Amino acid sequence: MRIRSVTASRLAVPLVDPFVIATARVDVTPSVLLRVELEHAGGVVVGLGEGACLPPVTAETPEDVFVHVARVCPDLLDRPFESPRIEAFADLVGDALDAAPVTRSALQVALLDALARAHHVHVTKLLSPGARLPVEVVSDMTLPILPEARLVALAAEWRARGFRTFKVKVGKDLDADLRVLLAVANRVQDARFRLDANEGYTVAEALHMATSCLARGLTLECFEQPCARAEIGALEEVQAKLPSVPVIADESCRSEADLARILAEKHRVGGVNLKLVKHGGLLEAFALGSRARREGLRVMVGGMVETRLGMSTAAALAACFPDVLADLDTAWLLTEDRFEGGYEAEGERYVVGLGEGHGVTLRR
Repeated sequence: MRIRSVTASRLAVPLVDPFVIATARVDVTPSVLLRVELEHAGGVVVGLGEGACLPPVTAETPEDVFVHVARVCPDLLDRPFESPRIEAFADLVGDALDAAPVTRSALQVALLDALARAHHVHVTKLLSPGARLPVEVVSDMTLPILPEARLVALAAEWRARGFRTFKVKVGKDLDADLRVLLAVANRVQDARFRLDANEGYTVAEALHMATSCLARGLTLECFEQPCARAEIGALEEVQAKLPSVPVIADESCRSEADLARILAEKHRVGGVNLKLVKHGGLLEAFALGSRARREGLRVMVGGMVETRLGMSTAAALAACFPDVLADLDTAWLLTEDRFEGGYEAEGERYVVGLGEGHGVTLRR
């Protein structure tokens, strides 16, 4: 199979509410759509990939992605791509995209999507041939940093639509964060919570937040990135003092080297969050998650602020891991859906593994 074309276009979809976290705000998806064509004996297949940017969480902006695509992709035309292995993709692109993980991920996903379609299999089978599909995963729903009344109303709306687990963005104002959490818990009596501080807390603040929630009877499934990325020891300290709540490394786990540092700690954190654009590709994210699981860590799979395309690809990754913490919700936060296919969802329950490739096509 040979690459016949690679094209990029802006993928900008407005959000219903601003997506505000401790370090960023998004009103319109800052993404790029990559489309590739693979030519093979059976004809031509099309693959799609989403390059989801979220500055300053990602270094790349959509403009950067366009620059990288224009620089690298013309050299890929008529090159073969036939193997879903990290080494095969590395042979294709060399080191040209090592500093551009968003672009690298979008290109790799588009190629893997096309390759899976050419072989008439789901992309999960390229990662884990023994995976039994379809499989059901349960996703949370993210509540960004918003005024208390709006956040409580949103939680009630999402509970009515079948979501019971809320990933709540915190980390900007400790007192306000706790007040909002308690208000949501009071409104949605059976809510379960995943806290995500995006590096916003000190160790003392993180412990105060978590112990205050537990003392008031809130169910905490995990605490994601409570402290700064470089402070692995701080994450370890929070985990050691919160043995019942897995601390999940997100910004602190971008590469195999980061995972090695986490595993070297005496008291490891509870898990790692996999994101395709953070790790530079679906293959790399799967390899990192597989090692984390072998070492006894939990695996969360999430994304940036992505459309159905990005979330379906993340769902294909989530389907590879047992007991996964799925965070596959951002497509629901958008004002429109420009794609169809991929996962099938009823409330929090996603059926993954249907169709060929990642299953997503552009809506007509």
